Amino acid sequence: MKRLVLIFTLFCLMTGGAMAQEVGFFDHLAAGVTFGTAGVGVELAAPMGSHFQLRAGYAMVPPVSYNRTFSVPEHPGNVVTGSGANVDVDVKATSNISNAELLVDFFPGDPGFFRLTAGALYGPGNIVKVKNTTPLPSDYNTTGLGVDTADNNYTVRAQNGYCDAYVGVNSIKPYVGIGFGSAVRPDRKFNITFDLGVAYWGKPGLYALGEPLIGDWEYVQVTPESLSGHDDGLLSKAEKVVVYPMMNLHLFFNLF
Repeated sequence: MKRLVLIFTLFCLMTGGAMAQEVGFFDHLAAGVTFGTAGVGVELAAPMGSHFQLRAGYAMVPPVSYNRTFSVPEHPGNVVTGSGANVDVDVKATSNISNAELLVDFFPGDPGFFRLTAGALYGPGNIVKVKNTTPLPSDYNTTGLGVDTADNNYTVRAQNGYCDAYVGVNSIKPYVGIGFGSAVRPDRKFNITFDLGVAYWGKPGLYALGEPLIGDWEYVQVTPESLSGHDDGLLSKAEKVVVYPMMNLHLFFNLF
């Protein structure tokens, strides 16, 4: 406990304290690096008066892969009925999270300490790429899996036994959070800051290439009902994760 208090005190001393001089609008610029749940990235920051700060940057989470074996019906027509034999299929999911960000910080009190942050992140919607690593039964190349939407009826087919899919979210993600420390401190060359918040990316969904009755092939959302439980409930659980937690540490260097 004493160590936590000491670490927090040191952090406050490094990030807080009144600025030695007033700052104006975009009269200083700092560049920094980011580490945390947003990934590893770079940032630029500039003041907008004494109580506001603008930040822009880009961060990427190193890809992480997860392998799992699912038991699927030997014939796609039995996905709904549950009849017939099942076969084991190995599936690999790889994360694909990266975002550009534009954030505005507001310091309600001491400009060098506590702040409120709002803004938006923009990045690929396919946050997880999914692909089977062992081939599906041959019937999945022809009959496929039926997926109905409000606009059309689709058939999700494998190509030579393999099917590409992804877990998709919104590309634009509103962000709100709190933080400590100012990226731009004219009285210091290096500054350490900390952020804690959430990015709202909406309800995740599983998407796969489908052939409509009329029109061109396109990615269509595969619902938990379409899979009839053969995903072991993973998709229903994923749909509940509508925000992405953000906890990041930043190291800034004042350019001027």
